[in-house]
Amino acid sequence: MRAANKAIKRKRHPTPTLDELKTILSGANIFSKLDLNQGYNQLELAEESRYITTFATHLGLYRYKRLFFGVNSASEIFQEEISQALAGINGAINISDDILCFGSDQQDHDQNLRAIFQRLREEGLTLNGSKCEYNKRSLEFPGHTFGNKGINQSSLKIKTIFGLPNPKNASEVRSLLGMTNFCGAQFIPNYATLTHDLRQLTKKTLSGPGLNATVNA
Repeated sequence: MRAANKAIKRKRHPTPTLDELKTILSGANIFSKLDLNQGYNQLELAEESRYITTFATHLGLYRYKRLFFGVNSASEIFQEEISQALAGINGAINISDDILCFGSDQQDHDQNLRAIFQRLREEGLTLNGSKCEYNKRSLEFPGHTFGNKGINQSSLKIKTIFGLPNPKNASEVRSLLGMTNFCGAQFIPNYATLTHDLRQLTKKTLSGPGLNATVNA
């Protein structure tokens, strides 16, 4: 799809930010997370668009009939389509193929969940039952823990960060900073000051004991 993607006009559809999620989920106490089965593949490509996905094999030419990861605008298209499918339903928001259902109490949550199920049936969308979670006081979505006490950093992400090997070059330091910034910058006082020395390391390629000593400190 490298050549085809150059011709595709990408449709920009923003994903809700963490601050927006905080506002949307204010007052929520009961949560469920629904996982859409096969993600992008649930969306059919328009007949006139399928030819651009043609690829050659030893058995001949084939083309895709459904949206797939190789399309550079797939994430925006999918986010918009699922958002539109859920439009008008209280207590429902999606991040890509994850749908979060929430309510102020059990009755409110269950009413919203039934509305989501009904809409998914109408739209012909299916769920991966083994990955769905229901009636939780808190759950992971997306990369943070959302609960009736607000939003907190993901314990799983923190465990992953502590298990990372010491970075050995500027690129690996950037990756480490990217993960810590996403997972916990808003929860750590003076985060910018604490990570100042690490950010300095990304300005040029470094290696050897000096880098490890700084990272360990």
